[in-house]
Order: sequence, then C-alpha cells, then structure tokens
Amino acid sequence: MRNGFQSLLTMLSKHDGDTYRHVMRVAGLAQIWAASCMADQPEKRLVFILGCCMHDIGKLRIRGDILRKRGKLENDEWLEMKSHPSFGIELLFEHQIMHHPLLEVVMYHHERWDGKGYPVGLSGYEIPELARMCSIADAFDAMTTDRVYKRGISIDEAKRELLAQAGAQFDEYYVKQFLELPSGLLQHTPQIGLKGLLQEASRYFQ
Repeated sequence: MRNGFQSLLTMLSKHDGDTYRHVMRVAGLAQIWAASCMADQPEKRLVFILGCCMHDIGKLRIRGDILRKRGKLENDEWLEMKSHPSFGIELLFEHQIMHHPLLEVVMYHHERWDGKGYPVGLSGYEIPELARMCSIADAFDAMTTDRVYKRGISIDEAKRELLAQAGAQFDEYYVKQFLELPSGLLQHTPQIGLKGLLQEASRYFQ
C-alpha cells in the first residue's frame, strides 16, 4: 500500500503540478486540523490526512487541457471533471489501496450538506464524516490559492465564505471547528511529512 500511495502521487505531480500541490496543501491543512481534534485517534488522523492526499487522485484520468483551462468548462468537459471521484476509486483499487474510510474521502469529498453535490447526491449525515471535513479544507485551499483561471482570495474572505456556506455546502459544526484553527497556520500551512505518514500507514493498513 505504501508504494501505491507514493506511485500515485508521483504520477499526479507529473500529470498536473497544480493539482499535486493542491492535494499536498489540503493534506497539510488536514494534518493541522487532525492534531487539534484527533490527537488520541491515530488511525483516524492518518486516514484523514492520507485521504486528503488522495482526494483528487482521479484527476490523473482527466485531460490536462481540461484541468488547465482558463475559461468556463463546456458541458462535456464538466461531466468529465465530475467523474474524478469515481476515477480515484478505480486508481486506488488498481494500486491495492482498499481501506474503506479512506476510499470514502476520495469518493464523497464533493458531496454537499444540502444534497446538491456529486457524484451521488448524498446529504447531511449521509456523507461520511472525513469526507465532510475534507470538503472544507479542499474549498479553503481552492479559494485562497492563485490558479491559471482565477486569483485567490484572502484568508478572511475565505473564512467568511465558509461561514456563508455552512449548513448549505458544508457541515456547520466542522466549519466552525476548522475556523478555530490559528490563522497563521492556515496562511502558512506546514508541509506534511509524507515519508513518515507512509511508514505509519504500512503499520495500520495491509
């Protein structure tokens, strides 16, 4: 399994550097968050961080011109983009990564609290807990980072947007928990220790 994680991340870094850097930042946010609320749950903490590492791995099967497009996606391009959670599950299975809670993060991180997300349309507590948390870290990084198609917004603006979407896009409880994290850490997210995480994963996941 450890080699599977490393292989997939290496492929992602070559396929689309922006997506690779994004998942690493989201995993860094997950590491900060987990340190404050999962300190006594090492396996859950590990699953959350690694799930965030893998949440966009399905974009390996999305064409680069779609990932890097500056303008609005056409309908067929958006349909392809929305397939990345399912593609992610396929890739994880192909690399012998079958830990169910981790797969849930990859599959359901674009579901919404109000049921208007994808790929299934789950709502509320139907969405697995770690996927609900990942969606918040994912959105926060997407909002605050410059991409080829948009400029990032400030930390404070992103916080206000998360609050505005609490109870609609996001689980309100976890939005409030995320926003209690120190602003300095949110602005300068430490890099994750990937080697150590993968060594830890080899002990928990067979």
